[in-house]
Amino acid sequence: MWIKGISAQSNAWTLNNPSVSYIGFSPQYSTGQNQHLQLKFRTRQSNGLLFHHHFQEYNKDEFPLLYHYQLYAELRQGYLRVGHQVNQYSQLATLGQGLNDDKWHTLNWFLDSKDGLMVVSVDDLSTNITLEAFGWGQGREILQWSLLPSTISYGATNASNSQEFFHFIGCLSDMKYEREDSILIDIPIQTIAGITRGCNDLCADNNQCQNGGKCINMYTRTKCDCFGTNYEGNRCDSKGPTTMTFRGYEWIQYKLYDKKEDRLFSDKNRISLEFKTGRGSGVLLYAVGGTPYHTHVTASIHGGKLHTSISFGDHVSDLEFNMGLGLDDNRWHNLTIVHIKRSMYVYLNDKVEEQQVTADQYFLSLDPNVYIGGGHNFVETRGLQITQSFVGCLRNVYFNDVSVLHNLKTGKKNCEYQGGRSAQYGCDPIQEIPITFPMAGSMLRWDVPKNDNLSVSFRFRTVREMAILFSVELLARDGFGGYEYGYLEVWVKEGKPFLSFVPSTRNRKSFRENQSIPALVNNSQWHTLNLTLHSSQAKLKVDQSSIRTNVYRKPLEHRGKLIFGFGLRGYKRTDGFVGCIEGLVVQGVKVDPIKITETEAAVGLRLDGCNLKDYCSNNNICEHDSICLSDWNGVQCDCSEHYEGKACHFPKYPKTCDDYFQSGRNISGVYIVDLDGSGPLEPTYVHCEMGELHDDNEYGETVIEHNFQANTTIRKNNYADRQYHLLYRGMSTGQLSALTTDSAACKQQVQYYCYQSPLRLGKRTWFKAANGEIVDYIGSDRAGFCDCNQQDMCQGERCYCDHGKDVWKHDKGFNTIKKQLPLTEVTVLQNTQGEGKLSIGPLKCWGSVHVPLDKSITFIKSSSYIMLHSWKKGDLRINIKTDQTDALILYQTPGKGNSNSFYVKIISANEVQFRFKLGGKIILETLYTPKPLDVGDWHTIIVEHDKYNLRLAVDQKRLLFNLKSHITQLIDFSDGILYIGGLPDGIASELGETSPGLTGCVRGFVYNNKVKDLTRLIDSSMTGVTSDCMSSCWPNPCRNGGVCEERWGSYNCVCANKWVHYGENCERDINLDAVTFSGEETGYLRLDMTEYPQVLDQTIIFSFRTFQQDALLLYAHDHMNNFIQVELQQGTTITVSYNNFNQVIRENIRFDGRRREDRLNDGKWKQVIAQIVDGNTNLIVEDKSTLIYFKRIKLQKYSTIPYKQSPVPESVFLHRPPEQPDPFVHLYIGGVPKRATTLPTIKGCMRGLKIGDRIVSLKDKALLDKSGELTPACETGCIKDRCLNGGYCTEEWKSGQYTCDCGETDYSGQQCQIEPSAKFDGDGVLEHKFLLPSTSQRSLSEQLSFMFTTNGTKAKSEDGDILQMAMIYVRSSKNKDYILAKMDYDGSVIIETKQEIGIYRMKVPQNFANGKPHELKYRRDGTDMYVTVTPYTDKGLPILDGIQEATMNYPAFDLDEIDMIYVGGVIGENDDLYNLVNFTGCISNVVYVPSKTSLERIRTLKDLYNGGADITSWGKNITSCSAKQLTASRIQNTPKTTDNEFNDYEMVTMPAWNAKSAEAVIIGLPVVPVVITTTPSLVIPTNNTLTLIHSNTVDSLTIVIAVSIIASSLILAIIIAFLLIRRRKRKREYDVKEKMFDADFDVKVPLNHVDPPIPADHLAKLDEFSMVSATLGPRMRNHVSADQVNRNSHGSFPMIDDETAFNNTIYNKRKNRPASSISEVLEELERRQKTKEEVKNESEDVCKTDIDLNRAHGEGELEWDPQVDKAPLTYGEITFFDTPLLLSIPDNLEELEMSASSSIVSLEKKEEDLATEDSGNPNSNGEYNGDSGYEAESRPEGMEDEATPDTTIDDSPQKMYMYDISGVDLQPSPNLSVHQKLLPAEPNV
Repeated sequence: MWIKGISAQSNAWTLNNPSVSYIGFSPQYSTGQNQHLQLKFRTRQSNGLLFHHHFQEYNKDEFPLLYHYQLYAELRQGYLRVGHQVNQYSQLATLGQGLNDDKWHTLNWFLDSKDGLMVVSVDDLSTNITLEAFGWGQGREILQWSLLPSTISYGATNASNSQEFFHFIGCLSDMKYEREDSILIDIPIQTIAGITRGCNDLCADNNQCQNGGKCINMYTRTKCDCFGTNYEGNRCDSKGPTTMTFRGYEWIQYKLYDKKEDRLFSDKNRISLEFKTGRGSGVLLYAVGGTPYHTHVTASIHGGKLHTSISFGDHVSDLEFNMGLGLDDNRWHNLTIVHIKRSMYVYLNDKVEEQQVTADQYFLSLDPNVYIGGGHNFVETRGLQITQSFVGCLRNVYFNDVSVLHNLKTGKKNCEYQGGRSAQYGCDPIQEIPITFPMAGSMLRWDVPKNDNLSVSFRFRTVREMAILFSVELLARDGFGGYEYGYLEVWVKEGKPFLSFVPSTRNRKSFRENQSIPALVNNSQWHTLNLTLHSSQAKLKVDQSSIRTNVYRKPLEHRGKLIFGFGLRGYKRTDGFVGCIEGLVVQGVKVDPIKITETEAAVGLRLDGCNLKDYCSNNNICEHDSICLSDWNGVQCDCSEHYEGKACHFPKYPKTCDDYFQSGRNISGVYIVDLDGSGPLEPTYVHCEMGELHDDNEYGETVIEHNFQANTTIRKNNYADRQYHLLYRGMSTGQLSALTTDSAACKQQVQYYCYQSPLRLGKRTWFKAANGEIVDYIGSDRAGFCDCNQQDMCQGERCYCDHGKDVWKHDKGFNTIKKQLPLTEVTVLQNTQGEGKLSIGPLKCWGSVHVPLDKSITFIKSSSYIMLHSWKKGDLRINIKTDQTDALILYQTPGKGNSNSFYVKIISANEVQFRFKLGGKIILETLYTPKPLDVGDWHTIIVEHDKYNLRLAVDQKRLLFNLKSHITQLIDFSDGILYIGGLPDGIASELGETSPGLTGCVRGFVYNNKVKDLTRLIDSSMTGVTSDCMSSCWPNPCRNGGVCEERWGSYNCVCANKWVHYGENCERDINLDAVTFSGEETGYLRLDMTEYPQVLDQTIIFSFRTFQQDALLLYAHDHMNNFIQVELQQGTTITVSYNNFNQVIRENIRFDGRRREDRLNDGKWKQVIAQIVDGNTNLIVEDKSTLIYFKRIKLQKYSTIPYKQSPVPESVFLHRPPEQPDPFVHLYIGGVPKRATTLPTIKGCMRGLKIGDRIVSLKDKALLDKSGELTPACETGCIKDRCLNGGYCTEEWKSGQYTCDCGETDYSGQQCQIEPSAKFDGDGVLEHKFLLPSTSQRSLSEQLSFMFTTNGTKAKSEDGDILQMAMIYVRSSKNKDYILAKMDYDGSVIIETKQEIGIYRMKVPQNFANGKPHELKYRRDGTDMYVTVTPYTDKGLPILDGIQEATMNYPAFDLDEIDMIYVGGVIGENDDLYNLVNFTGCISNVVYVPSKTSLERIRTLKDLYNGGADITSWGKNITSCSAKQLTASRIQNTPKTTDNEFNDYEMVTMPAWNAKSAEAVIIGLPVVPVVITTTPSLVIPTNNTLTLIHSNTVDSLTIVIAVSIIASSLILAIIIAFLLIRRRKRKREYDVKEKMFDADFDVKVPLNHVDPPIPADHLAKLDEFSMVSATLGPRMRNHVSADQVNRNSHGSFPMIDDETAFNNTIYNKRKNRPASSISEVLEELERRQKTKEEVKNESEDVCKTDIDLNRAHGEGELEWDPQVDKAPLTYGEITFFDTPLLLSIPDNLEELEMSASSSIVSLEKKEEDLATEDSGNPNSNGEYNGDSGYEAESRPEGMEDEATPDTTIDDSPQKMYMYDISGVDLQPSPNLSVHQKLLPAEPNV
């Protein structure tokens, strides 16, 4: 409520209602008068408005020049700030500090309106400022006070256009202002609100502070200062003090203020605390301020003394207080720091020290955070000499009137506990301080003296399943002066303690122990560990369990470098320990955690009380089987090598080969692909064929091989029906499906060769695809057909082979239906004759359904664009093609709901920028790609994301960005619009986007989890957007390196060399015309150019190449002796000479010849141009040019010595007749006639001669030459790698001739390709004796190198030890000095040396005995010894990332008097050498260098090849070999050409594949041919790879014994099998008969009896019986036309050829109806059995009649031939492949080979044995129940029709009824296969 009309004569007022308290009045000013305001104020608030002057509402039309005015005075951060503003002129004056000290202060403000001088004073401080508003701003004229009503308000303001002010809380008094008569009067208060009269002291009226607490008046409330009372709480009513224990890793952060405007400038402060400690050092207090000047207050214990430091400025000395002694006595001590203006007091217990502040400023201005007891990552800085956190107890911690510990305990927001898990209140003894290992890679390195005993104990806590806890290196003397190195490690493996004790890594077999304790320790509980090493034995005890190793045979000592949490060997980074260790004791000495964490020994360690959490148990985010690892930062995922990202979500590899190709990879080879991207399938290796053309587009083709061999014979006489199951290399069914699904198209070739063997697709041959569908076609679109010629249509059959002719024919074609690829199974039913061979090609897929190349659009104009709905989900992908270096590709505008947006744009030729604005935060990333974006190639841009990462990709360059936790949803663009290609002008201006739109092509746009067909969005309203890619520069029409300028519909070719290339497409190249000159005097060309006299006046262009220093390149002259001449001088200079009248002009261009590549005679082509420019000559050589300012002016008068007056003489003097000859122009190329000049003719080449617009044909002229000195060609002979292994190539040119100088290499031959090598088999050694010069007899820097290839040796000594293999032995015959290179049993390489005293060994611990080439290099430099082993590829290229090295430092002793080298082993006895065998393998390129200053090179093997006399071969003859393939040189001295760019993808090697050839699974008996014919041989392309089989000789007796044993075993097995079958068969007959005749059951009631009763005509169905039954015949055939096909039926098989109807119910002949119950079935079966017994003695003719009688009434006529037709029978999903009843065909069933005379007994045994097994057929529904019979397939009646089988011919076959006939003897028939036997017919009665 506003109160008006109150006088304020010298009264005080209390403003104590925030946002309400207000005093206001309207001053009476006259225009131009001075102004003066005065008041007194008192407050504790650092911010508050004292007064504000502003205009009330006024008519702005009357005062158009006035639009803003304000005057104000306020407190800000405790100082006074006065502001004055008129329109745009605003000025501030600041004064005083610490004015919020609750004392009265007087403010005076005065303005001289005449000159604009403003004077401000507070107490005894004042300042003045001249206001610009009264100068430039015409304030005196604008401010018409008498006409403008105004208001002055106190404490707050209601001005609508004022800035934000803090409300004043406190007291105001003596508020005055100056009237127009210049008298200062009390203000006439007109309006007040929320104030009280007088300056009220709330403490005087209502002091609620108890127990001696001091009351503080805050004007709105009171608070209590409990300092010194030992009480706490808001009213000092709680008994205190609060005490807290600090354990060295925790601290308190007290916040002085929250907002920067609350920053304090204080001259009165008090800081107090009590401490108790037993440690000599620790930080007690740290408070610092950086603005506006440096201030700090620190207190710490250092060496038992108190050190206090206070600072008041940047460049002044700190006030330092050092007090007390022995303060670490575990007693309470009191520290109080008091600051009163310039006086500083420090109280320690009962002592006090005082110092004065001498700085200009004495106000403390501290940052908001004050640290008590320590802090995080403190460093030694100003005022802080130590960084250790405090260990001990604190109480009564006060900052001014705030009890910090009490606030912390009661949960006040201004106090926070940090560093540990929770604060420990009270003062308790410190037990243990745990050391935290927060992440893998954290470690503690602790050095102790070397010793043979080691004792380590500690307690640990972790949740990791795999982590290394401790490691130390071990050392043992080997007895020969050398050392053996080993290690001792303690791990947590699979959550259990694990001890690894390896005393020596030299011999793995000798001694190494790994033991574990069977107790889980990764349960986040504390566990105690004790480890000892004593008397060469290690013992580990964890909690109450212990293990110990065996005693090592040699004395052991540790090397003194202990590692906790990691190790010195090579580990995965994730193997590091994550957890905590406490109570660490090493060698009986306890380790101080606080001290070590401050040293370099602690790597990444911290002290935090072991705040260990198992994040993985509740939040395992890791994908793709990555390992979840929990550390202090939360969940970390250990990704495999194929994935990346925080959750291992993002694949590192593209999906297909086409993805590689479209992103710029164009080299065919092996690549890794991830077929489902971030899906669950693992990456795999594939072969990629790049640049394959399909439908006029180039693709990367993914090729997948399989194990079905080409030209496999699948049909032949005596072959049984069979199936083949194909395996695809490195591919699972899911991967195959992903490949075919994601690819745009796939194909697979099938080829069948036949001789009298029809194919009969769908009937006798069919395939199955990976998805299970039946494939019954080859290259056709019709079921049962092949890819026939359109003209003859397979000559009337479905396939050519179906004719069955006695000549070889074939059918082939490509299957292209993706979902029916690849083929994984082949089923073949045999024909009665002939032969068939089948080949199935690899699966080939290309393109992508996500990037259809035929669905592209073109942006012709940069103003064009396409609009789409906003991006809402999924990843984003787009392919672009452009020639721009600045273009906007995508822009997602913000929607109405938020300001989120993003864009993708090209910002340079190699950079794409991505910008996301999400929740006000900006993500700006730029991705650099080496492949230029502006050359018209396709580029792929992808944006992928998950919850944790954003991945950006341009082609194969990727950038992974970690999303901050505040970004909860990356894609949140509400209802914005996504623009492709650009922005509309208006929107671009609104968004501030200046980049031009895209001109180029776009395709393959994927967003919102869909492929967007952009062509469908184009309509007539769009300008500049067309469908298809209108790229005229693809493929590049410009030849010879020409650059195509894209015009998007047309193009322009810019030739790479405008001088030599021409034509619309730069297709003409004059440099193809080249000639080689021999250098002889007659080896030059002379051309008559008389018909073209302009030769001397035109531009001349040519190129040359030579190794000469000097040569005359070109000379032309005419009949008047005018000339032009070009010559090479000193190999570095091109000089051109011509005449200007009678003066010779000569100018040159010189190159720096210090480097060979900068010389002109380096054998490479150099282009010379003498260009006419405005009559002058511009000489251009390569990239240099010079303009000659003399024109070519001809002589007007003939003379034989025309240039005798010229200062520059001529250098060519051709014959000149005395009289002027007839006109002519002659041109000489490469030289002139001898004696005409001293310049030599050129030995080299010249090409591309063009003069003016005439091209001079050099080849044509050279062909006319008869001297033989010219060759009409100039091809480079010294191409890259022409001379191998460092050989020097000498160029001969002509038709590519060259010579190689191998003198400086270790090789010989035409190309230095013959390697000096020796093959050893363990029985041969080369001995090389030599004599070194005296200067090389003693060496400290010898070198040895050689190549080797070996598979190692397993030779053993008499004691059973595996021996080492000697490779090279360099020795002295005069003393025992030597160098020995040998190989350990595990393939490691060891260098052993002896110089004077001691033997030293160095080992490279890796298996080099792998049959691969390696190069070993050993060198010594004084005390340093180095060994390097470099592996090589099969092509002879070093594998740089596989190089292994070892180094050693030892005393420098000379290697003396070396004079022998043994290659391949050691000869003779040597006490220093033991357990050695000679080398087995290949050694080459052996080079020994006595010292690094020596020129001697001992090349033993090369000398051997050159017939060296001092080389002796001992043992077996030694042959040559090759340690590496010499397909590439290691050193090339000839000029290098540009190498192809290799990368990781092209370097991948396909993993070995050991899959066997697809085996035939037999599904029937062999077919006996009816007619035997002779099959001619068939010539089919075959694989030329030969498999060499080496057989050892075996004597005849061995063969006889082996055959006898095998035959006896087989006979015994057959007899046992026969007896078992008979026994089982009789038992079944007995059981069935007992059931049929002895059992008492109702023959009318089915087993599944139900009510109401079954009707009389009911037919028994399959689900009504409890036992699996046999099919009694084929099903009824449906007559379907040939064109009614089912190509895609799942789990089905084709119809039997010529199959007819057959009723498959059991017919009860006695009752003349079908059987209706099982009893009737059994009765009928028994009746048939009797029939068999009655007819068994009849003749063969009678037997045939009986076979016909087997067809009982109602069963139909049998129209199929059981001998010929072997098609499978199908019931539902059960299929019978010409096998015994219910025979399953498992994939690993071996092929069954049986002749026509095979015993039916064995087949019946197989039938019975397999029938008792669970069916392996995935389509079978029957299951064996373990009872005496078989459980019937049960299916509801309504499902029977659905369960009937589908085939490629018959969609709805008849039902089959199956009945149990187990134990019933079937009638044998020689013409029926097992499953086609019929039951005996019922005898006629």
